[in-house]
Amino acid sequence: MGMFQADLAFTVELIAVALGFYFLHLSKKEKSKELRMGAFILIVGGFSMAFCTGFYSMKYWLDGSY
Repeated sequence: MGMFQADLAFTVELIAVALGFYFLHLSKKEKSKELRMGAFILIVGGFSMAFCTGFYSMKYWLDGSY
């Protein structure tokens, strides 16, 4: 069950990063600073959450939880 939750969390983070890159592209097209800032928040937040998920997944795996 824990591995499924880690995979689900990682998938949501990948969606957040993909949306961030889409909004970044859209902000260049529309020349919107607010959209650009939101895109950077999504990208940085998605990557930092992916790092956190990966760290704890590895920690639990090394502890023998999976």
